[in-house]
Amino acid sequence: MREQQTSQHDEQLHRLAHDVRQCLHVIGMGAEMLASARADESRFAELCEAIEQERKTAQRLVKELIEAAFAAGDSTVK
Repeated sequence: MREQQTSQHDEQLHRLAHDVRQCLHVIGMGAEMLASARADESRFAELCEAIEQERKTAQRLVKELIEAAFAAGDSTVK
């Protein structure tokens, strides 16, 4: 039973880590694209919105990651 809980917890942490990396990748690509989109106001605004949405998603995922670590009894995570 304990092994199954540990396995499920590990899977959850791996999923969350993957999702955070994905958000950071999108944010980085969006930031790079902003430089070339300055002349196109609508494209610039679209990229800014996409970056903001990914930032919010990453923030939520980090919160989940911290909560999952606390749930596993790791009180050293802050």
